[in-house]
Amino acid sequence: MNALEKALIIKELHHLTDNLEHRALSFYEIASSKKRIHDIFALCDEAIFQKQILAYKAQISPNAAAYAFAGSTPFSQSFRGYFSAEQALEEALYAEPESGWAFLHPQHEGWQIWLIPAPGRTALISGWGNFEQCYAWLLEQQKRYACLLSNAEFQERTAALNAAPAQLPEVPLPLAAASADFSPQPGSGSPVHAAPSRSPDLPERPEPALDYNAAAAPDQRAAPAPEFMQLGQWAAQLHALPQPEARQQRLYALELPDAPEISQHADLLLHYAELQDWQNRPAYIAEQVNSQGRFIKHLILLGALDPMQAVRLSRLFSSQFQHDIAALKEIGWEQLSACFMHADTLFKCSNEQAAAVWQAEGYHPFIPASFIHTQKFIQFAERQASCRTPLLLLEERQKIRVIHGESRLALSRTEQAYPHLLLHRRHGLSWQMIQSIIAGLAQPVDVLELYEAIQQHISN
Repeated sequence: MNALEKALIIKELHHLTDNLEHRALSFYEIASSKKRIHDIFALCDEAIFQKQILAYKAQISPNAAAYAFAGSTPFSQSFRGYFSAEQALEEALYAEPESGWAFLHPQHEGWQIWLIPAPGRTALISGWGNFEQCYAWLLEQQKRYACLLSNAEFQERTAALNAAPAQLPEVPLPLAAASADFSPQPGSGSPVHAAPSRSPDLPERPEPALDYNAAAAPDQRAAPAPEFMQLGQWAAQLHALPQPEARQQRLYALELPDAPEISQHADLLLHYAELQDWQNRPAYIAEQVNSQGRFIKHLILLGALDPMQAVRLSRLFSSQFQHDIAALKEIGWEQLSACFMHADTLFKCSNEQAAAVWQAEGYHPFIPASFIHTQKFIQFAERQASCRTPLLLLEERQKIRVIHGESRLALSRTEQAYPHLLLHRRHGLSWQMIQSIIAGLAQPVDVLELYEAIQQHISN
């Protein structure tokens, strides 16, 4: 590639990214622009382009770019993640006893690095800039404080810890103590249609570190994961996650360079046990929610051995963003591969084809905002709602209308999806019947009381 060709490509990249940042584009134009940028990335594999390519990746897929950049540094083991909110970043940094660093990237802002130089210390914060500028600041702090362990030092310490038990004399444990150590911990989730061999007591949070280390011991001797794998018709790039527990479990994030838009509605994960077996195992779809219960995006997990492990690994991944999962569903890869590329089809597949295997207490399935006619048909007073309050909807003539949910929708009009309860006109319901039921309830009306009253009327 000569100098003129390089100059023209750089000019085109500037034009594409400027359009993505400052113009109101249609979904087709956005997808076309991102596809063209990735085509350019594939052409420009010379070393001179690498820094420029990373900068453009930060524009179209900042999460993946942040992890890719952190993974290329000698301090990737102490990287705590990518965050768009200060509060979530602070909680993640201060939760770990060791020194660590993370990227802050609020929407429509630049980049910052936050660094904890020592346990209990206040975070040091870089100025706003790009990856290179922030990382140069991090290196200056490292020279001053020598606070971060390098990846090599992490490996040496891990090797020393693994070797330590062999030097200790064997002391038999009393039977009662041994039984207490390994007794199952009850969780708050409720099983929904698990097979008899599955344990109904799924953990509320990931298991203690001792269990992770024990489970990961055989994997540490296994062959390293490849950089790419074939995911149906797509080539998927594997990225190691920054959390030590995720590395021990051999949990990898998957990125589709030819379809970057998927990261806007779903995270892809692979549990790398035996690469050739993942297609023979069920795929799992989890619904990620924030601490208030608002829907964030789906999580698709491949290669998990069973639902219990799928819940644990999904929560492990979500916890780095201060998120949790509301439900876990199981589906075959062939069914999922036909629908996961688009948010609407993934919702439809998750709600109609996938089998529920676990859900949190008080769970209601989510429905995309785009599916709902949000204008309320019958006017009445509603009880005050929270983010976990479901909408009550009626499906009629291929439209989904709101019965109860005005107060819930008023909390935020920008959410991607809402929890819901769905009734069908084919069950003999009419708007006159619903209005009559509402008139017989105490005002303001609670959504669950109204739903139960309608169900009771249908059954009678």
